[in-house]
Amino acid sequence: MSEELKSHQEASQPQAERPKEKSVKDTISELEENKNQYYKGICYQLWTQPQIHADGKILGCCSNFWGDFGSVFDFPTLLEAINNDKIRYARKMLAGIEPEKEGIPCTDCHHWKVIRDMKNWVTQDEINSSY
Repeated sequence: MSEELKSHQEASQPQAERPKEKSVKDTISELEENKNQYYKGICYQLWTQPQIHADGKILGCCSNFWGDFGSVFDFPTLLEAINNDKIRYARKMLAGIEPEKEGIPCTDCHHWKVIRDMKNWVTQDEINSSY
């Protein structure tokens, strides 16, 4: 194919438009509209898919790498481990029932801070629909 023909074909091809960059205002507006999806989805894991590290530490969610809710080896059953006092307290915090408390890994988490500051508590309906 001649260079002239290639050049003509390329010129006649529609150019893909570069997506417009979002402004900070647009991003904040989108966050307000979809705040559940941005921050709370990870927190549902405390109810639906509690994360456990290979060493037995109960992390609660996939974002937590700084603390734990105990070890599965400290409880007679897995069910008791993932429903221990510490993780139950965290669930109540996320639901807006209890205040934050030292020693609960969620208190150091960005997701929790957004939920707390926006007072956008996790609800049972959200947990049920996340399955």
